[in-house]
Parts: sequence; structure tokens; C-alpha cells
Amino acid sequence: MIQRFEDYERTEKELRFMKVVALGLLDAQKGDTTSVEQARGALGLE
Repeated sequence: MIQRFEDYERTEKELRFMKVVALGLLDAQKGDTTSVEQARGALGLE
């Protein structure tokens, strides 16, 4: 099946998003999390 380039790009973006979500869920299951305060500090938002 041939797909349009725009469809291919959208599929690639969706797969990357799903991978990041899955990795985040694995981190959360392992207890490897960051508090909101820690994240804000790391981003310089305090």
C-alpha cells in the first residue's frame, strides 16, 4: 500500500507520541517520577 507523505508524517508523529507515553508509564510503574516542584525547578520556572 502506498500512502501519501502527509499521512506517513502523521503516523510517524503518532508513533513517537505513543512511545513517549509508554516510556513514561514504565517510569511511573518503577516509581521513577518527579514532583511538580522538582520539574518547575529543573525548568527554571520557580
